[in-house]
Amino acid sequence: LVTSAHSRLTFLLRVFLTADDYISQNYLVVTLYISQNTLYNDFRILREKLAPFEISVVNKSNYGYKLEGDEYNRRLAIVNLIFQEDLYGFITSSNTTVRDVCHNIDYHQFSNIFYDSYSQFILAESDYFIKNAFATMLLTLSRIKKGYFLETFPFPEITFSLCTEILFNKFIASTSTAFDLTI
Repeated sequence: LVTSAHSRLTFLLRVFLTADDYISQNYLVVTLYISQNTLYNDFRILREKLAPFEISVVNKSNYGYKLEGDEYNRRLAIVNLIFQEDLYGFITSSNTTVRDVCHNIDYHQFSNIFYDSYSQFILAESDYFIKNAFATMLLTLSRIKKGYFLETFPFPEITFSLCTEILFNKFIASTSTAFDLTI
């Protein structure tokens, strides 16, 4: 239920960051049960939240609103603005946000592959690292399955230790097979 300014913003972030098409103003006003002025105020806050990710809200007459920005920044925004649930809920699989946003990838199957692939490696890492690695990898697979690919990667070439490279390649092979993806 969307009853506060915070919950409206959360709804708008989730809808826009995961939508493929334009979203009409009428749909938002009716769904959120708010006035047009309230929606415009929420858009001002939404724009502020998305600005650090170089994502903008654009309006096209007779179509509605849509986000513009590259895929890398969209993924960063999803991880940083949507996947911010409590760590306990995330680790115990009671987190529904990540599952819902990445609904095209079986969450439990991915969990098994992730923890099987990285069980030796993640024992030494923090819960925060595990949460971010899990969410980012799940999101990456979901976006690839939807047909969204990174055109550029803003970091220099990454090198892994031999052990990490073996674990990563095992993970890629397992997820590619399990979810019928080419990575």
